Amino acid sequence: MRQLLSAGDYEAVVEFYEGLQRQAEESVVQQARQQLLGHARELLESQRYPSAETLLQRLLVAAWRDVEVRVLLAELGYRQGDMNAAIEQLYEARGHAWDPVTLARLDYGLFLALRRMGTSKERICSALCLSYAEYDYIDAME
Repeated sequence: MRQLLSAGDYEAVVEFYEGLQRQAEESVVQQARQQLLGHARELLESQRYPSAETLLQRLLVAAWRDVEVRVLLAELGYRQGDMNAAIEQLYEARGHAWDPVTLARLDYGLFLALRRMGTSKERICSALCLSYAEYDYIDAME
């Protein structure tokens, strides 16, 4: 996988990953997933956004309910100044998350993104099912 990632052959590396999903033990699949996500993070950190987007979008085809892939796509949107794309990915991730900690992290990310877009307090509270007191509490954390 490393060779394929280094060469930027994301189609082939995700095909390999899909094969692992069908045939390998769960621990092997998780290790490969972490390697793919780690490479995507490196691409984001080095501002190689087109490559990061290609890899993440291809991964999304292979694992459309993967919350972490969607979170990384949201980060990509944020870094590129596309808040609408970031928010869309966070909402999609929220729909597939089940862990309370992950849901809280996604809600916080949505809160911040909506605030940066200048969304009103009322609309944010409505979108995230927050009381005004909860909004004020989160707002004070920044």
